[in-house]
Amino acid sequence: MSVNIKKQELLSKLSEFLRTPLKWEGNVCSLQESSGEELVVIEIPDAGDNIILHCLIDNMANKNDSLSLSRILNLNYDLELMKGCWLAANETELRLFFLEELELTNFERFNNMVMNFVSISKSVRSKLRSFDIVNINRFVY
Repeated sequence: MSVNIKKQELLSKLSEFLRTPLKWEGNVCSLQESSGEELVVIEIPDAGDNIILHCLIDNMANKNDSLSLSRILNLNYDLELMKGCWLAANETELRLFFLEELELTNFERFNNMVMNFVSISKSVRSKLRSFDIVNINRFVY
């Protein structure tokens, strides 16, 4: 099965499951809360080898010091929380990522990946909100 057919099939079935219209814009499909918060961005690059799930977790504008960023990125070592996902940051954003081989993915696996990713992203956001950024030095792994 070609990459384009498979990715269209996966998204079509996810759309049916969620009962909401979904479409690819290039190689990307984004699902958002009614508030505009990203639930998940699904990407299948042109090479078609992998499915990349990611979402914005937090704006990094207020967390410029390296100690805060280091403490936040230490969540990557919390295997129970992250469940195969990882956090990455640049100057402006903290994003959560997950990667899976397209070849290994059927609809059931894809659906579970997307739903679990959304759940993990909510847990990570909740964990970050529980940090008192002023007193983040108390957070130690």
